[in-house]
Amino acid sequence: MKCTQCGNEVNPGAICSVCGKAAPLDDTPTMASEPMISVQVPDTNAGVSMNQPVQGIQTSYQGTQAPYQGVQNPYQGVQPPYQGSQAPYQGVQPPYQGGQTPYQQATNPPEPTKNSKAPFIVAGIILGVAVIAIIILLVLILGGGDDKDNDKDNEDTEVTTVEVKTEDAADEDIDITEEAASEDAEEATESSLDDGADASDLDGTIVYEDDYVAITLSDPELDDYGEVCATGQVMNKSSRDMYVTTAACSVDGVSVEAYMYADVAAGATEDIYFSLYDDDMAESAITHIGSLDIYLYGYDNETYDDIFTGTISLSCDIDTGVEPLFDTSTFTTIYEDDYMVIKASDEILHDSDYGAYYSYLYIESKVDDVTSVMMTDTYIDGELISEHGGWEDIAPMSGAYADIYWYEDDLGENPAFDSISMAVDFFNYFSWDDYSETTIEY
Repeated sequence: MKCTQCGNEVNPGAICSVCGKAAPLDDTPTMASEPMISVQVPDTNAGVSMNQPVQGIQTSYQGTQAPYQGVQNPYQGVQPPYQGSQAPYQGVQPPYQGGQTPYQQATNPPEPTKNSKAPFIVAGIILGVAVIAIIILLVLILGGGDDKDNDKDNEDTEVTTVEVKTEDAADEDIDITEEAASEDAEEATESSLDDGADASDLDGTIVYEDDYVAITLSDPELDDYGEVCATGQVMNKSSRDMYVTTAACSVDGVSVEAYMYADVAAGATEDIYFSLYDDDMAESAITHIGSLDIYLYGYDNETYDDIFTGTISLSCDIDTGVEPLFDTSTFTTIYEDDYMVIKASDEILHDSDYGAYYSYLYIESKVDDVTSVMMTDTYIDGELISEHGGWEDIAPMSGAYADIYWYEDDLGENPAFDSISMAVDFFNYFSWDDYSETTIEY
């Protein structure tokens, strides 16, 4: 048969000696749709004859499949052996499908292995940053500590240079810190006075004035409601806002609850109102007012520190028109000590509206200051009736009536008992220092 390339006579299946093309196995003509592809092997491959067909990697396309078209080119030549640690590709590469780039065996990077050092590098960087931050922090702390030590040394030096001039200071209980604080407070109060305040600008008669306030008050009168009242003004001469009120009030030596209050800003003037209610006068058995003593109390409305105390004394001639709630002649002394005298009424009164029984005590103060008395833990025939009792504020060297009571539910409608006892606490109104604590029984 003849070679289809050059026309030379060749045997079926042999390689043409002229053009090197392989002849078909038989003399059947090859269809145009099925081209034959040959591979020419270079002379450098030892042991391969130019007149023999290539065996191995790629053979001629057989059948009805069209030749490869597009991106991938037909394989040309012999692929050089793979260099490196990866094993060479074995076998026939599958045909390329779609738009995927041709497979490049030698150019793909190797997969990361478990022995990668990247995590250790990152950890080392983080550790280095942490060490640097700790070093900076220590420098700052040590530097600040030196300053604080220096400041403390300076403070210690200032304290140790205080000079005590009395020889007996070591034997006396002298608190230098409190004395210094007290002096500072006095200086602050004095410096807070308003030098421009002029009490002559107030309306009415000035009944009280000191370095901190000036107060005017009209003559007390009995109004249409049975109350004794007066009006006036109060000037705050300091630079601190303050409350002005009464700590206690006494009428002819008997303490009675009074109402007098003003909130005065620094350097300002406000109206003030004083009153005695008829119910309070009845509970204190005040039927006539001859002398009226009002014990003032002023304090800072933010810190509640005391600013001043003082007394307004007025002469009056007022018949209150009230009826006392008890007979004052029925009181007898049941207790006395260096600070107070306690008298008790022998009357047991009944209040049907409240379903309660009550009686009265009269406490006379021997202290030349405002005091308070509190009664607790009332027992009748040894049985605890109430843990709470009365509370009264007492003017200096005055007396006050205090009621004690119990309810029908405790003893029934017709109580019969032999004794009453209770705890009495007598203390300073301002400092709360105790003068006397006792239990009375009658």
